[in-house]
Amino acid sequence: MTALALANLARADEEPIDLSYRAYEGCPSERQFLEQVVGRAAKTLVASERARGRKFVVTVAPQRKEAIGKLEIVAGETTASREVTGANCTEVVSALALFTALAIDPNASMEPAPSSPAHDETGDAAAPPAPSASSSASPLLAKAPTSDEAIPEIRIDGTKRNRQLLAGAHALGLGAFDGGSATPSAAWGGAVFAQWITAGFGAYRLNGAYFVKSENDQATFRLFTGRLDACPLDFSLRPSIVLEPCLAFELGRVEATAKRTATIASSTQRRWWVAGDVLGRLRYGLLPGVFAELEGGLSVPFTRHVFILGTETDVRGQVHRVPVLGWVVGLGLGARIL
Repeated sequence: MTALALANLARADEEPIDLSYRAYEGCPSERQFLEQVVGRAAKTLVASERARGRKFVVTVAPQRKEAIGKLEIVAGETTASREVTGANCTEVVSALALFTALAIDPNASMEPAPSSPAHDETGDAAAPPAPSASSSASPLLAKAPTSDEAIPEIRIDGTKRNRQLLAGAHALGLGAFDGGSATPSAAWGGAVFAQWITAGFGAYRLNGAYFVKSENDQATFRLFTGRLDACPLDFSLRPSIVLEPCLAFELGRVEATAKRTATIASSTQRRWWVAGDVLGRLRYGLLPGVFAELEGGLSVPFTRHVFILGTETDVRGQVHRVPVLGWVVGLGLGARIL
């Protein structure tokens, strides 16, 4: 038993990198993963990787009809991580192998070399080539990346997104730079949303919102809106942060009720609310499948109502005039459904 343990330890030391690999049945093996890494990175950098004292931890697990994988690079007390989701395990393992290769060699190839010396025909790991005297002076070897460097950001499908269905809830604010927008003062409320992310035609979100009562000395206002967002692009700022620029269309109803006084009877008027928005949305992945987001932007009202007390021939005062330009903000929490 002791001889067997020593043999396994010696074999682990012969691997090109310090690797812990866990994947479910049907996934590429650890040997195949290493071949993809070694086939992409410069051999001299692979050979010197163990001297840097970093450990690569790769985990792949099934998630509904897809696969999710995680790469962690541990260097002392510092850990950098990267998660990726793909249509199947092979796709995810290939992406994680690429991330690993790029962490070793920033100039690593996007595709592995046709043949790799990572293993010989017997299945044992072949020793990586020793660096020559000339290669030891290479500028790539002279500048070793720091232990807390980030794992490179890469999409599995290039510029295409995976199809996803998101759902969640928002705390919303709607107002203007001087007072309110649809109502006399900034309106605050809540909303629920569902968002469909397509593979190549952008993302689309449907929101339904209710705003709490807003009032001044003369009237009380309520606002109900629905909003359709179209987000043709997204930009990955960090591994877990995505920026979505969006155009939105709001359609709703404003309800204004005059307060009764000695000379004015209480009455209610309802008007359509229509506006266009230009938004920016930051989405941060808290956990696999769970996210928080912050959005903000400008709102351009298309229905610029003027609410008055009295009649057209007997105006007692102006209650509210919808401004030319307003703002919208939101803070949300959601989850991936599909």
